[in-house]
Amino acid sequence: MDSSVDLVLAIGDHQKQVSALHYERVGTTRLIAVYGAPLRSRLENAAALNFADLQHYQHIYCLPWTKENNELDRQQARAGFERPLAFVCHDYSQLAPAVQSAPLMAIVPRPWYENLSDKRGLFVLPLTGEQAEGAIFMQYRASTVEWKRRLIDAIRRKLKTYYR
Repeated sequence: MDSSVDLVLAIGDHQKQVSALHYERVGTTRLIAVYGAPLRSRLENAAALNFADLQHYQHIYCLPWTKENNELDRQQARAGFERPLAFVCHDYSQLAPAVQSAPLMAIVPRPWYENLSDKRGLFVLPLTGEQAEGAIFMQYRASTVEWKRRLIDAIRRKLKTYYR
């Protein structure tokens, strides 16, 4: 980790811990599949998706971890599956426009979708199985100065309203 990083927030809970950073699990939620009109006809009769179903769709991927370090993808690999990545992005704001305009699926934490201000053109399916439970965790420098600790505490409190 670069010494300029003060706080990391991520979904997954099984990432490699960096010794310079304090690790804290904040809460859990379910992961869901989000897609748009280009996939609607293929999914209109589905009530949920199971873990194996993910390999049959092209995915947009927006996480800071490489695919090899992402817990969902590691679990897929252990089960002999692989979800194909069609588009990799670095900003969650790119997800909604991408799935609305292309036959892509995004696997996201439920609170991300629930708190979108504009859900028009987006559809959701729950994922079944224990692999669909995701934790949010934070990592921050143990030597963080007081004003940054207060900011981290405020972020933690806010996240706990979405992730239990």
